This record gives sequence, C-alpha cells and structure tokens, in this order.
Amino acid sequence: MFCMKDLGPSVARRTLCALALFSLARCGMPVDPGADAGTDARRDTGSVTDSGVVEDTGVLEDTGAPADVPTADSGVVADVPSDVPSCMPRCEGRVCGDDGCGGVCGMCGGGATCTAMGTCTLAGMMGGGQWSITAVEGDVSARNGTGGEWDVGINMTFRLPDPKVCITVGTGREECSGFINNTIAPSWNYRFPSGVDTAQLTGGMLRVRLADDDTAFDDTICAIAPAMVTMAQVTAGRFEFRCMLGGVTFRLTAR
Repeated sequence: MFCMKDLGPSVARRTLCALALFSLARCGMPVDPGADAGTDARRDTGSVTDSGVVEDTGVLEDTGAPADVPTADSGVVADVPSDVPSCMPRCEGRVCGDDGCGGVCGMCGGGATCTAMGTCTLAGMMGGGQWSITAVEGDVSARNGTGGEWDVGINMTFRLPDPKVCITVGTGREECSGFINNTIAPSWNYRFPSGVDTAQLTGGMLRVRLADDDTAFDDTICAIAPAMVTMAQVTAGRFEFRCMLGGVTFRLTAR
C-alpha cells in the first residue's frame, strides 16, 4: 500500500476517480466513456446481428439450361392444308354401296342389287336387267388353222388377218363390227345395237363369231359358239370369249 498524500493532491484526485469508475463498472452501473478521455474505448461485443434479409450480390446463377426452353403447350396451332378432306372414302374391295362418307362406291346395273359386302349380285333373278355389249379388243394367232398365212396380198405377199367380231342374241340376226386391217391385236371398241338381258347372258343365248374379213368370204378364226357368261362376270361388267386361234374381250353396261 502506498499513501495518497505522498502522491500529491493532483495525482491523488486522478487515482480516486479511476478507482471510483472501476467500482461502478463492477456494480453494472452505466459509465459514460466520454467522462474521461483516458478511458475512451470502443466496446466489441463479438456478435453479428441477423436481420433476415438476403443480400443481393448482383450475380446471376448459371443453371446450365437453355435460355429459351419451349413449354409443352406453346399455343401455336398447326397449319393444316385446306385441301385435306375431312373424310376419306373407304371403297377398297367394294364396287357399290356406302363409302363411309355419305357417298357411294358405285352402282349395280342390269337389275343387280348391292350386298352388305359392297358387291353386286343377281341371286334369284331369272330375267330382266338389260345390257349393252361392246367388243373392246381381241387377239388372233399369227397363222391360220393350217399353219399358213391368213391373207395373200399383191405379188403373192403374205399378210396378217383383218379381224372382225360378230354376235347373235337368241334367235335374232347376226350383228358384226367393222374389221381392223392387217393386225393380230385388234381394238374395236364397237357397241352393238342390240342389247341382251341377264337370263340370255347367263343362259348361253349369246353367240360369238371371230373372223378374218375377206372380199369373197371370211376366214374363220373362232366359229360361232355360245358365250358362257357367269353371274360374277355380269356383275363385274366384263367377260371374255376365247377359242384356239384367238379371243375377244367384251364390256357390259346397263341400258
């Protein structure tokens, strides 16, 4: 211990003040640090106050995703061509009846009726159904029945036949197309004036003759013979007549 009086009055007073301040601090009393310049110090509490506000650093995070990613529903309507029909007819394997779009795949002629399967039928018919007959085209062997040439021309030159086709319906008279000169592949497209009904066609009452037209008399290619036409050929509107030396394709159309 030392004696205050030995320190002098000025030093003694400062020492007393410092002791007093120390005592107040120990007791929790607030101390004004500005009261004495010698005790002026900043207090460091050592704790950071959390305000709950996220600081905006101004840096954008790179997620690795493309900048423009389309959504599932872009709202863009596909461009559908205006000429695409809203309904496609279904006529494969059908020759008549409904096509599924309000139309028909075809009509049955000659009194035939359309079945649910889209085919024409003559079932139960014994007659009726008038048809027109057209000789469309034919074919002829390059040589006649004896193996020789069909025609002899000027200066004994040999020539191909001049084919024509004839038909007879029932007991009627024979009707013939014009001839096609010097060919073995005639194309007549000749429509005969007389018609024929379903019963006559399927009953063998249509007779056909194919000949080489000549000045004096015709050379026979196919002798007159019944055309055996089936109901399936009638409904198809097409049939063929053949013999050993040639043949003719006919087309049937409803009258």
